[in-house]
Amino acid sequence: MDQTLVTEAEVRSNNNIAYPYVQMEDGHWARIENGLTSEMYAPGVAAMGMRSSVNDLLKFCAAVMNRYDCEKNIHPSQELLHPAKEKENPLRQISSMWGWCGLDRWTMVSTIIPRQISYNAIHRHEDIIGRNSESRTLYGHSGITEGSVATTYLIPSSHSAIVVLSNAAYAGDASDATSQIMLQALFDLQPSVNLVAAIELSRNERLERHEKMISIWQENRDVSKYKATPEELVGSYIGLNVSRINIIRSDKSPSGLAVVFADQESSRCELEPYNSDSLSYLPMKHEETIARGMIDWDYWTVGIFNFVRQDRDRQQGDVVGLEWKWDEYDYPALWEKEQ
Repeated sequence: MDQTLVTEAEVRSNNNIAYPYVQMEDGHWARIENGLTSEMYAPGVAAMGMRSSVNDLLKFCAAVMNRYDCEKNIHPSQELLHPAKEKENPLRQISSMWGWCGLDRWTMVSTIIPRQISYNAIHRHEDIIGRNSESRTLYGHSGITEGSVATTYLIPSSHSAIVVLSNAAYAGDASDATSQIMLQALFDLQPSVNLVAAIELSRNERLERHEKMISIWQENRDVSKYKATPEELVGSYIGLNVSRINIIRSDKSPSGLAVVFADQESSRCELEPYNSDSLSYLPMKHEETIARGMIDWDYWTVGIFNFVRQDRDRQQGDVVGLEWKWDEYDYPALWEKEQ
């Protein structure tokens, strides 16, 4: 790519886009689909759906550092004391905002990798770069979406910037490791860390986490209890006042049903019986979640819909809604069925 695209129309009409791919279990490479550039149901383009190039991102970095140089004699504490007197450079005022992290030592670079933030992994001491090197201020951002990740570092004192774009698999991704390898080489950080080994370990841990989730899903499954009919489950369910889940008929699934999220046909998933009045769309393979552009999750109930009847306690009466539990430590959210 040689430009930046900020609207869905620009993305669709451009034939010079590097789409992300993931290697499937059978060895073939599948193009990753996602709805981040769609303007039909959410303002995702501005937040995550923009498409840009390394050259444009480096221009952005240069502009940021130029402003930083203009303010180099202004102490950050003075800016905070008088925030309304002039327009300030936010990178000089915050330690973390919208994914950007302000760091004052090399060792902190190892903490902004998405795999560490997303999964609260414990940092191995031997994987932390720059432990014995002189401190230096830098700013970093590593933004991950379905199938791709963009990593950027700015080092104002040396007028240096690093931008790396790559495929992503939520499992220790190439751009994070590449950018840190470049930081090590450019600034001779000590001791030298074998980041390739660290990334392989992260990948294996992520795949094992998915396998464990599937194992728990299987332990809780009992299709013998499933008695619901397609007729009573088909319909539109509204949750969070704005979100729509459509349960539709399907001749491709064992339940005779499929789900479509937010009226987007590309989000369609086939549903299979799971337990009493519950259906599942959980993919069994980790790479399938990536190829479909689905959100990455760690808890098995994210892939389950529990349907609610009028008499909840005795599970009798018409279906009036469905519950969807996204997190182990949270209550399920209720989607009410449109009558």
